[in-house]
Amino acid sequence: MLTPFKLYVIHIQYHTVTYKDVKRNVGRSRSFSYNRIQMRKDAPLAFRIQADLKKKLLKLAKQEARSLSQICEMLLKIGVDEYDKEGHKYLQKTMISTREEDQR
Repeated sequence: MLTPFKLYVIHIQYHTVTYKDVKRNVGRSRSFSYNRIQMRKDAPLAFRIQADLKKKLLKLAKQEARSLSQICEMLLKIGVDEYDKEGHKYLQKTMISTREEDQR
């Protein structure tokens, strides 16, 4: 079964083009990537979250070389896509696993 994080990784890999071994003047190889999705973003969204969740998101953004907004948007999209597939069962499953983690 694909976890939400694995879906995120697949989403990033699919929507990112990477060029490797780009030669520069001094002969060293470089690599770079860019996001090939052209999206029109016209709906702002703002909400408060717990400080520890924000730290985790910032760490993830740094690891993936993405902005915090990009990471949040992708994770929200993955969550909504999973909800579309599984319906309310997805939320129930997620809430149960969150409760179990909180009780530890």
